Amino acid sequence: MPLLRVTAPYDFELSTRTLRSGPPHYWKGREYRRLLELPSGPVLLRLSCQHQAGAPGCELRWKTSPPVVSGEAAMATSQLLERMFSTPVALESCYAVLGRDAGLRSVLEPLYGLKRTLSPSLYEALLESLLEQRRSPAQALVLRSRLLELHGRAVQFEGSTYRSYPPPLHLRVLSPRRLAGDLDVPVTMAETLVAAASAATGQAIVDPPAALEHLLRIPGVGLGAASEALWRSLPDPDVMPAYNRDLQLAVQRRYVLRQRPLAPQLQRRWAQLAPWRGYAALYCLAAAQDAPAGPNLA
Repeated sequence: MPLLRVTAPYDFELSTRTLRSGPPHYWKGREYRRLLELPSGPVLLRLSCQHQAGAPGCELRWKTSPPVVSGEAAMATSQLLERMFSTPVALESCYAVLGRDAGLRSVLEPLYGLKRTLSPSLYEALLESLLEQRRSPAQALVLRSRLLELHGRAVQFEGSTYRSYPPPLHLRVLSPRRLAGDLDVPVTMAETLVAAASAATGQAIVDPPAALEHLLRIPGVGLGAASEALWRSLPDPDVMPAYNRDLQLAVQRRYVLRQRPLAPQLQRRWAQLAPWRGYAALYCLAAAQDAPAGPNLA
């Protein structure tokens, strides 16, 4: 079984909390499963964490069904998983920077080992961001599950069905009116989803400015959804979702601000945290999720 060595520190349970929100994420005991679209076709990823006695961090063991046979395909899959699970990220360097910020210093110990877990592609990250805009987590899950069930790819394994987002080639040919009816969303939103699929490229865009420019050319995609998609998919640790309302509210509470900071204010506040502002956002949001409910801030 192939291994991915994760740079310590790394906490698998903390880092995969966002993968426990329903399809396209599945768990079989402590094994994470997800249907991935590879150049050779769809495969079911099966991944687990193996701790080494007396050693920090862990190893991620993975296999696919059907198995990836060629050496080239196995190497490409391994590289994809290294990016998705942020295996080379050295958190000690991150903590040295974030620890200088009075508002973040106290969250580093309880969240020690938390790494970003990324979407397999910019396309899927954008779909997720669009489906979640102005919706509660429960509403977004219903919408996402409906999209996967009606238009996603599905495979059977060990008596269970695993679903993934619809491939761009499938989604881009759908009528927006039909998609709107299937999902019970406005036609304008369906048009944006179809446009996102039409704009999907077969090549990964890893440069943040180029990726942002690419997304903002898609009709219906604004800075909020675009910056969220970049944060969820690009490995650059400095990319952050400055337009995310939950992040802005979390920053307001953590720094005891009178008003919710908007994106430009948040970018200025955290300018000194470069090149780790994406991790500042991750830790701030994670701490807010664990904290007791506070006053309703506007």
